[in-house]
Amino acid sequence: AWGGIIASANTSLRTAYGENTAWWQMIDLFSPDRGAGMALRCLDESGLYKAPALRKGVMLVPEYVMTAIGSYMQPEMYWDSSLEPGDGTSLTFEYLRRTRAPGEGFTPPAAVVEVHPGDWHEAMKQYSRWAHTVWQWRPHPSELARRWNVVATGWGQSALYGENGWRTDFFEEGRDVLEMMSWWDWSEVGPWNVPMDRLRDELGDGFYERYKSYWVTNPATGQLEYPLNRGDYAYNEDWGGLPALRDYVQAHRDRDILPMFYMEGILCCDTTRTGQQFGEQYGVMNDLWTDPYNTGKTPEGYVGSYGSWNMCSDTAWWPEYLAETVARVCRDTGVAGVRLDEYGHRGYVCTSDKHQHLFAEPGHNAWLQAVSRACGLVREAMDEVDPKLVLTTEFPGYDHLARFLDGAIVYESMSHVRPIRPVPVNLFRFYFPQCKLYDLDRDTGDSLDWQFFNGMGRFGGVQSPSRHLILQQSSSLFDGREFDPLVPTLRERVYANHFIGRDKQITMLYNDEAFTVDGMLLPVERERGWHFVELLSSTELSPHRAGGGWAVGLKLGRGDVACVARLPERLSVNRVPTGYRYEITGDLGGMTVQVCDREGMKLSEQNAERSDDLIMPGRSEGQPACLKLLRHGRLVDMVQMP
Repeated sequence: AWGGIIASANTSLRTAYGENTAWWQMIDLFSPDRGAGMALRCLDESGLYKAPALRKGVMLVPEYVMTAIGSYMQPEMYWDSSLEPGDGTSLTFEYLRRTRAPGEGFTPPAAVVEVHPGDWHEAMKQYSRWAHTVWQWRPHPSELARRWNVVATGWGQSALYGENGWRTDFFEEGRDVLEMMSWWDWSEVGPWNVPMDRLRDELGDGFYERYKSYWVTNPATGQLEYPLNRGDYAYNEDWGGLPALRDYVQAHRDRDILPMFYMEGILCCDTTRTGQQFGEQYGVMNDLWTDPYNTGKTPEGYVGSYGSWNMCSDTAWWPEYLAETVARVCRDTGVAGVRLDEYGHRGYVCTSDKHQHLFAEPGHNAWLQAVSRACGLVREAMDEVDPKLVLTTEFPGYDHLARFLDGAIVYESMSHVRPIRPVPVNLFRFYFPQCKLYDLDRDTGDSLDWQFFNGMGRFGGVQSPSRHLILQQSSSLFDGREFDPLVPTLRERVYANHFIGRDKQITMLYNDEAFTVDGMLLPVERERGWHFVELLSSTELSPHRAGGGWAVGLKLGRGDVACVARLPERLSVNRVPTGYRYEITGDLGGMTVQVCDREGMKLSEQNAERSDDLIMPGRSEGQPACLKLLRHGRLVDMVQMP
């Protein structure tokens, strides 16, 4: 749940597969001392709503109790825990109540109990193999390879268009993907067609204040308008229409920025033709939903989150409309892809009788099953335009959905970190890499370190330049398929994630101790022709004897991250009377040599020769600390300056 929890405390976990809390269908018990474990794995290929449940011990630790078994369902749909307190550990899969006629029944999907050697790693590998066998996943890597941040533009009062036309000030150095919002035509009236000069009076102070950043003056007309006008996705003629939007999309590409569009998976405003024509028929209905702002505008019986129709994905029409619209937008504009906002969370139980439901029995939550189908239709329509188009969502949902996605937002740094997880380690990132995760954080203070430790992307901001460069120059590892999360270290509360490639390996370390640690931390294999470098400080690390093997030592502050690379010995540099001279072994194709500062940032660069004098930067450009060997921008080797 929540990307993975590994613990030894007494606990009760009941987090439904279908609630964006359990991303796979497996629970594992293992004994580190005995070197073996047992996993309970469900063989459901349909994405059926269910709750993996685990109960350990009689007395529970409150911080280790988690329950997420649904919302907006009638009370009779819920169930008490099927697992009783006991001295051992019990685990099961729980299902929703079903009503059947005499002679009918319900057979839950099959499950298997597997005994395995080792610890939870073996269980996760086995489950991942099963999931990659029964479902077809996206080609990997996608167009998101080497793209380590997504920055949203065009929100609130910061429109994409300004006094001087389409804004290029968003094209800042270090931004990999820009996700454009409100690129479509705006509405001259507000939510539920309230006139713009009547918003506070008719919607109330609470709603008005919550959404006041979306009462925006159109830069082209000077008129107060509503930019959240989601549903039609027509092109904004005030800003030059489709030709101007196409040019703006191309301007992103010209700056090596991947252009993406925000679109909505659920919300369809009544200010649009689509909302007015289809909202009543295909909107979600549920009497348990209440308007938190008491606007009185949501039609009776309907779900009106965000001042809008919330369209039901568990029906035929809306997903088909969504797929056609996404394909049309991608074809027309040349954009690289779209993110479907709101998709991937647990959604709503729809009780409407105005449309037919495809998956849900009456009163059931089958939202993620429906969203999986919808994303499959969108993916199919996008592939007809260009198979390289990128599809992402706000949440990965679960594996049954994520197989259609190139990426998704997660809220890892914000969710259930301490005490149940001393540091977030998102196992989905490691075992299902086809869906690249971008962590969205709201100022926890530690997210940049946690994201880098996981080799994970960032949504809504950028990493430091030096860390961003490490991720880009070793994207073949971080965007790869071979990982080993949470490998052993020589110090408790120092954690390590291992990224494996044929030509190099990188291990991220994180110190969760309350103080600085200094000493042998990471076990390594000492092998001729290889050496170790800490990339954040550009420091060579020498292996030393530790126990029965070898290890490298580090000084790591509280909450700090280290990045240890195992690199082939291809590059050497020595002092000579005229300055410095380098030598390179092996193939020189596509090679360059860079003199870099202590943070690995380039000071000077030259084409690689077998042996040559270094072109040194001027003193004002920075202090040289290391020398890098790169092939087409990818790190091959790195050494300290003598």
